[in-house]
Amino acid sequence: MGNSLIFVYGTLLSGGPSHHLLAASEKAGAARTAAMFELVDLGEYPALLHGGSTAVSGELYLVSDSVKTALDELEDHPSLYERTAIMLEDGRQAEAYVLHPRHLGAHARPSSQPRRITSGDWRSWCKIAVLTLVVVAGLVAPSFAQGKRRDAGADSGRAAASASASALSPPPVPAATEVPPATSAAHPAAAPSATVAVQEPVPESAGFAVKLRDARLFTVRIPWSGRTAEDRARSASLALQKAAEANEPPNVRVEEQNDGATIYVGDRLIIQLGGDDALAAGDVSLRVHAESLASKIRDGLRVEEHRVSLLKTGITLLIVLVSGILALFLLRRVGRVGRRSRTWLKEQPDRVPALRVQSIEVLRPSTLRLLLSGSVRLLALLLQIGIAYGWLIFALYIFEPTREYTGRLTEIVWTPLSGFMSKVGTSLPVLVIATASIAALIILVRFVGAFFDSAARGETVIGWVPPDLVSATSLVVRFAIVVLFLVVAVPFITGSEDAALSRIGLVAVLALGLASTPMLASMCVGLFVVYGRGLTVGDFANFGPYAGRIDSITLLDVRLFDIHSCEVRVPHLLSLFYPTRVLGRVRPVSATIAVASSVAQPAVRQLLVGVAATVGAEPQLEMLSIDAAGTCYRITVRSEQPEAEQRLYFALSDALAEQAVPLGTAPRA
Repeated sequence: MGNSLIFVYGTLLSGGPSHHLLAASEKAGAARTAAMFELVDLGEYPALLHGGSTAVSGELYLVSDSVKTALDELEDHPSLYERTAIMLEDGRQAEAYVLHPRHLGAHARPSSQPRRITSGDWRSWCKIAVLTLVVVAGLVAPSFAQGKRRDAGADSGRAAASASASALSPPPVPAATEVPPATSAAHPAAAPSATVAVQEPVPESAGFAVKLRDARLFTVRIPWSGRTAEDRARSASLALQKAAEANEPPNVRVEEQNDGATIYVGDRLIIQLGGDDALAAGDVSLRVHAESLASKIRDGLRVEEHRVSLLKTGITLLIVLVSGILALFLLRRVGRVGRRSRTWLKEQPDRVPALRVQSIEVLRPSTLRLLLSGSVRLLALLLQIGIAYGWLIFALYIFEPTREYTGRLTEIVWTPLSGFMSKVGTSLPVLVIATASIAALIILVRFVGAFFDSAARGETVIGWVPPDLVSATSLVVRFAIVVLFLVVAVPFITGSEDAALSRIGLVAVLALGLASTPMLASMCVGLFVVYGRGLTVGDFANFGPYAGRIDSITLLDVRLFDIHSCEVRVPHLLSLFYPTRVLGRVRPVSATIAVASSVAQPAVRQLLVGVAATVGAEPQLEMLSIDAAGTCYRITVRSEQPEAEQRLYFALSDALAEQAVPLGTAPRA
C-alpha cells in the first residue's frame, strides 16, 4: 500500500479543525503552488480554483489510501471538490482538492460574494478576520444590549401592527433592506398608506434625488407601497453608498414581479418600483423605466470606482515621492558621515596606532589607516546600496502590477494597509491631498535648490555637471519639476483629468508661457551660450553699445562691469540684434592726440611710443592726419586693466606737458 503526496491549504492545515485526519501522516514540509490558482473565502473554509495568478501557501503530507478515503469523504469528492494533480512552485507535483467554478456560488457565505484572498495564505487571512471580528464585536456589543432592552416591550405592538398592515397594504415586498428599521420601531401600529395613483408625469423638481456622494443619479417622484418619496430616495442613496464602499464590480440587475420591479447591485437591494413610477417619469412601461434607472446606477458606480482608483493612485505617488526624499536624505547623510570619517583618519595620523601582537608589528599605522579608510568607504557604499534597494522594493511593492515581483513576506502587513488606503482614498477630501502634494512639491524644489547651491559652493561634487554650469542646471531642473507637477501630477491628485485644479494648472502654465516668452527666448539663446562656452568670465566683450569685463554668465543674461565699475546686465536676446565682440582678457586700448606741426615729429613719435609702453603691451603708433593746424596720432596698446584707456590719456598728456610739446588741432570728422 503506497503513500500519496497531498497538498492541503485550509482547515486541514496543522492547528486547523480538520487536521486530526492527518495526525498519523508524515508531514513533508511547507509548500506553495505555482502562480496559476485563486484562493477564495467561502466562510468556514477556503476553496482552491484553477485559472488565477496567485501562489497559494500550504503544507505537504504523505498519506495512505485509508487517510485519502477519509479526506475524500470530508471534501465530498468528486461531487464538490475534485482531487487532482497540481504543480508546485518548486516544480514538483502533488494532489490537492480543487473546487469547480460551477459550485462556487452554491457554497459561498449567505448574502455575500466569495472574497478573493490575494495573499494566498488561509492562516494569515483568518488572523486578520479574527482581529476585525473582535474590534467590531467590541464596538457593537453595547449598542446591541441597549437595543434588546429597548425592543423587549415592543414585541406585542409589532405583532399587532404586522396583522393590521397585512390586511391593508399591497402584496408584500420581497426584501426588507429598503425599509429603514427605525420606521417600524418608531410607529409600530401605523398602517402604510395606499399607493398614490398617477395619471400624468411628475416634474423632476417635485421629486427627491437619489445621490451617490454628491452626484445625482435619478429622482424618486412619488410615494409607493406605503413609503414616502423622500424615504425611498434616502434608502436608495444609503444602499448605493454601501455598494460603492464594498469595492465590488457594478453588477446591476433588474428583477420583475407581478406588480413591480426591483433593482439590485449584486445581492444588495437598491429600490423597488411600481407602474406608477414609470407613469410619473413619463416612460412607456415599468420595464423601460427600471432599465433606465439601472443604467444610471451602473454609470454612477463606474464613475465612483474610477474616482477612487485615481485617488488611490495619487496617494500612492505621494507616498513614493515622500519616501524618495527621505531615502535621498539618508543617502546623503551616510555619504557625509563616511567622508568625515575618512577625513578624520587622514588628518589625525597619530590617533591610529600600529597593530601589534606582543612585540611584533603586524600592521603599520599607515597601512591600518588605509584599511580603516577603505572599510569606512565600503560600509558607506553598502549602506547606500541598501537604502536605495529598500526604497526601490518599497516603490515597486506599493503598485499592484509590480507587487508580486517584490518580497512576498510583507503581504501580511500590506494587505490591511492597502485596505486602509482604499478607505482613506474614498473619504479624504481632494483639498487635503492637493495641499499635501503642493507642500511636498515645495519641499522638493527647495531641496533641489539647496543641493545645487551646495554643489556651487564646492561642498557637494556632481560628476555629471561642471562647476560653472551648476547654477544654470539648478534653474532648469526646478522649472521642469514645477511644470511636470502642474501638467502630469494634478489629474492624479484631483481624481479627474477635467477637475478644477487640473484646468487651473493648464491655465497657469499657459499664462506663465505667454508672460515669460521674452525670458524663455533669452533662456533658449542662453543655453547655447552657457553650455557652448562661447563666453568666459573675466574676458572683455562688447555687446553693441555695451562694453566691459564679463563678471558672470547665467541662462538669462551676461553681467558686465564697465569702465565706471558699474554693473551692466545684457540679456542674451540682445545678441540677436547686435554683434557680440569678444576681446579676451587682454584688450586693445587706443588714444587719439594732436600735436603742433612745428615740433620735430620724430622726437614726438618716440616720446608717444615710450609713454604707451608704460601703460600696456605691444604699443602701436598710427598717423591719422597732418596739416598746418597740427599732426594727429592714434596710439594703441594691449592691457587687461579696465581703466587702461584713461591711464593712457593721462600718461600721454603728462609726458607732452613735461616736454613742453604744444598740442595741435585735430581735424573734424
